[in-house]
Amino acid sequence: MTLSPADRAEIDDLLARYAFAIDLRGWDDLRSVFAADAEIDYSGGTQRHAGIENIVEFFRSTAGRVAVTQHLLHTSRVWSTGPDTGAGLTHVTAHHVAAHSPRPAPPSATFTVTGTYTDRFARTPAGWRIIARRLDLLTCVGDPAVLHPDRAQS
Repeated sequence: MTLSPADRAEIDDLLARYAFAIDLRGWDDLRSVFAADAEIDYSGGTQRHAGIENIVEFFRSTAGRVAVTQHLLHTSRVWSTGPDTGAGLTHVTAHHVAAHSPRPAPPSATFTVTGTYTDRFARTPAGWRIIARRLDLLTCVGDPAVLHPDRAQS
């Protein structure tokens, strides 16, 4: 069983919609990316969330802490696991810029991670959706305190 070219194109678009939803702060757009009962596992298992409401709130409360993010999706591979299901791997680089930083941001105001998303997909009546996503980090560069401005020293 293989994915059709149309299925592959829709899943590629799904992955891009995820990145733009985060980077453009379109939190509600995540509802057209993840299934209602989706599960995510970020940060090595310390950030597990299930259900679209919890997933949307996770991204709103984490990515919303920084001034801007930029998610760059690199090599991606998807394959069929059944008539209406699939799986995939996608490499990502995610840049995070501290709140109130000048542009372009200096290195001291940035935090960048690289890693791989491992996804499971399902075709729903509304189109393909992510039903499970795990992020495995490979590298971290910069100041992770950028992600937690509420903990900054005065």
